[in-house]
Amino acid sequence: MDEKLTKLSNFTLSFGTFALMPVFEGNHIYTRVVEKEREFLVDARPSRVIHKSCSDYGTSFKLATNKSKEYLGARHKLPIVVAYDYGTPCIFMPTLSPSSHYNVWFAMHAIEFFEDAGPSKSLVSFKNGQDVEVDVSVITMRTQLAMAYFLQQRFEIKRPSLF
Repeated sequence: MDEKLTKLSNFTLSFGTFALMPVFEGNHIYTRVVEKEREFLVDARPSRVIHKSCSDYGTSFKLATNKSKEYLGARHKLPIVVAYDYGTPCIFMPTLSPSSHYNVWFAMHAIEFFEDAGPSKSLVSFKNGQDVEVDVSVITMRTQLAMAYFLQQRFEIKRPSLF
């Protein structure tokens, strides 16, 4: 584990959060949080950070997942809307099953592009110029990002108009 990163015991993701990545230290799993202007560790698994953040924004992981199923159909590895800001959804997408300890969560709005980095690996570039490599194929990344954009589109269609 990178000892230079600050450790937090409590955290709620926001639109400034780009990724939640697992960090293994013995039997313990931390979350490496990549934000627009900083990185740090949270003393919780990425799935716990997602669940807590949903709760902090007034929903639950189960409700967010059910809404995604309603909008996208019954699928696995669904992107979810964790929060809203003036009607804009904050969508996070998993790279693996959300229950997997190896799952990485990416914020849809943070991804600039991604490319193949080897067998079952992708290099993800964020809008702040930072890159991270993950153990997931480019095909999976394309599928997850497409599902996240479709979720955003469905949300915008279903959202009541303010005008």
